[in-house]
Amino acid sequence: MSSSASNLHLHKLVVLQLSRNKLTEDWEGWRLIMTAKRLKVLDLSYSQDLRCTPDLSTFTELEILILKDCYKLEQVHPSIGKVKSLVSLDLTYCGKLQKLPTEVGELEELKELLLVYAGITEIPMSIGSLRKLQKLSASSCRSLVEMPLSIGNLSSLEILLITGTSISHLPESIQNLSFLQSLDLKGCKELRSLPALPSGLTYLQVNSPIPILPQLSCLIHLEELYLCGCNQLEYIPELPSRLLKLCADSCPKLILPKLDGFKYLE
Repeated sequence: MSSSASNLHLHKLVVLQLSRNKLTEDWEGWRLIMTAKRLKVLDLSYSQDLRCTPDLSTFTELEILILKDCYKLEQVHPSIGKVKSLVSLDLTYCGKLQKLPTEVGELEELKELLLVYAGITEIPMSIGSLRKLQKLSASSCRSLVEMPLSIGNLSSLEILLITGTSISHLPESIQNLSFLQSLDLKGCKELRSLPALPSGLTYLQVNSPIPILPQLSCLIHLEELYLCGCNQLEYIPELPSRLLKLCADSCPKLILPKLDGFKYLE
């Protein structure tokens, strides 16, 4: 796609899939695509030569932006903050992307942010403004060492996946996530402690050399608890009464509490 058609009219276009291409940020065809002002889905996945996203401010109705497997992507253009309608942003496998623009915090409608296997070293504090965000996945972001304090402001967050990261602790503000249901910390080998956790959790997975767990009895909705590989864990505080599944493989120091009364525990 070295050139663009001159008689292509995109003013009614809703879905545009340009995956598996060699487009660059300097491609002349972007000017034509900018005329698709009704665009709701833009798929640029596997754009193997793209280093920066184009100016996105024209797409005022865009809801889904897919940039997964853009191996050379180093920058998301700050204009993304103008895409107020964006619901899903997929940056999976963008290994050279080290940070997100602060303007991501302006995405008022965003519900899903996927950063799996991205090169992210930090998540901006502005993320705390995403009051409609329901899912945040930063799994296998090996360079990610901490979560921002503002994460506690994500009042709609239901799923937090940060498996395989290098974080050593979670901010105490995480207990403010009253809608959080699933927290996955599998493979966080640097994790040494956990703060008090939100009471709405139904699923918790920890796989790290953590020596002590926070009080779990207050997690009144917790149904699944996975502690496999917590080789420094010596005991579990009182378990929540609704627990259905408990897995504690490869925990040689662990002494389990009495499990009387857990009628449905597997």
